[in-house]
Amino acid sequence: MVPPQPSPWGPQRLVHPSGIACCLIRLRLAGGGLAAFLAHWLLIGLFGIDVGRGAAVGPGLLIPHPNGIVIGTGAMIGARATVYQRVTVGKGFRGDFPAIEDGVTLLPGAVIAGRCRIGRGALIGANCVVSADVPAGHVVKAPATASDAASGAWRP
Repeated sequence: MVPPQPSPWGPQRLVHPSGIACCLIRLRLAGGGLAAFLAHWLLIGLFGIDVGRGAAVGPGLLIPHPNGIVIGTGAMIGARATVYQRVTVGKGFRGDFPAIEDGVTLLPGAVIAGRCRIGRGALIGANCVVSADVPAGHVVKAPATASDAASGAWRP
């Protein structure tokens, strides 16, 4: 019999690298001062994660593999988002930042750039580059195709 899996939101996260990275991101975004400065440099030094001071990240962020993530200064990430390794959420050519709604999953290597909105519960596939709006519940996969999550291609 397989033992029940612990919730990814439980207290054991605090001793896992992903939990440490999430705590440092919260500290980085909590305000200025020495603590935010040190959190920023610990994120870069330990995990290669760069979070802009003006970014907004909702509660329940999950980073299963905290490595090489960039979240730009004006980016907004909603509650319970999952961000895998080597993801970039950043500025486009016109200087605008994306908005990512609640429950979105960004798989490894995804790049979300420019003024776009990723709808609630969407899944952005590995190595996809997105610079246009993605409706709620849709799946984007390389090469740049979208399908409705309700069709059974992906279930949150």
